[in-house]
Amino acid sequence: MAAFHHGLVRMVGYSSFMRASRRAYVTSALLASWTGTYLDLYFVGKGLYAFPKRPFPSVFSIDIFFTAVVLPLGTVFFLALMERLSRLGRMGLIAALSALAAALEAKAETYGLFTHTAE
Repeated sequence: MAAFHHGLVRMVGYSSFMRASRRAYVTSALLASWTGTYLDLYFVGKGLYAFPKRPFPSVFSIDIFFTAVVLPLGTVFFLALMERLSRLGRMGLIAALSALAAALEAKAETYGLFTHTAE
């Protein structure tokens, strides 16, 4: 894979390769933000969870800071790490981030940032 990558960079040119890579990161960040926003709106609308403490509570029923800032930046960071890791490293990163997400969700509930319904 590395030989293909270096050959591609030589063939296409470094600047156009970097421009395409940057465009892919921006596209992924936007898609993650939009998907997270619409899923939050759907599940909050269904009453499955709520965000008691959120920015602009009179305007948004969801935590817009998370979906507009944290989620896109986290996506770019995740993709950049995944590009640099081996297969085993990728599996480890996914497992570690899954455990971290579960722990952070539980912490957010204790701080009152996020609440689930009993269902």
